[in-house]
Amino acid sequence: MPISIDRRSIVMAGPAGLVAFKSVLLGTPQGNAPGAASGGRLTVRNLRLADDLTIHGSVTNSTDRRWRWASFILRMRDSAGKPIVHDDGFDGHLYVRNIGLKETKPVTNATGAPAKLLLRPAVKPAAVAAEFQPERSYFDSSYVFALEVPRRAQALSYQDETIAVQFKPDKDGLSFTMTNLSRESWLLDWERVVYVDLDGIKHRIIHQEVPLGRKDEKQKPAAINAGAKFTSRVYPADMVAGSRIFEDWRLNPFLPLTQYAPAYRWRTFSVMFPLETPTQTTGYFFSIRIEDVKV
Repeated sequence: MPISIDRRSIVMAGPAGLVAFKSVLLGTPQGNAPGAASGGRLTVRNLRLADDLTIHGSVTNSTDRRWRWASFILRMRDSAGKPIVHDDGFDGHLYVRNIGLKETKPVTNATGAPAKLLLRPAVKPAAVAAEFQPERSYFDSSYVFALEVPRRAQALSYQDETIAVQFKPDKDGLSFTMTNLSRESWLLDWERVVYVDLDGIKHRIIHQEVPLGRKDEKQKPAAINAGAKFTSRVYPADMVAGSRIFEDWRLNPFLPLTQYAPAYRWRTFSVMFPLETPTQTTGYFFSIRIEDVKV
């Protein structure tokens, strides 16, 4: 996705204990809509880094649509104008969430708290900049899904004589409500649940009650009594990003970002739930297809 950055005013010295960067203009082709003709801007204003490593600034949305998630990385330069090398694998990420047309919002960290560097730069910065991350940003869009397996249906729901299931995929995972219609209690072994992504790759999952920092620990099975309704959400464990050193964790988008989504039209993702009774284990396999992407 082409992004144009106006760098005509890159370096601007800040007051003592503070460094700043003049507003950065990020040109996007009509909010990154495929085939769009007109342009728009995300403008980062008054970006500054304080002595306590907190990051301040705001973003104004002058594109043609609402952005659910706009992502930036902090870039720093020394007094000679040279880039300061910094570990940006997990540090220095800035975000603005749910920013509407003509709206201005402050930059935050991934959880919505005030943004802050976790590591002090090797050299005190004389200037900072916000570099837009298109691969981690997405605007409002809607997917049209259909159930492909066990039987094709426009509604993301299935029912037989023993089970009823409803699904709701979103950016944070695959939510579901499962009802036990049988006369026996079930055990849902999370460690045996399998998620197959849009590229056909299998993943171990974690459920919504698991803290992200404990994603690699064994999960206790869930009991679903006869006649009971059970609701949860699953997410691929290996798609959780973060650092054990700083206990800073975040979810990568469960579904493709909007700018890449049209390439995944007609592809499917799947989940298999093993439900155990005292006498047998039955695997329920569900496959969901992306029918369309509306932007």
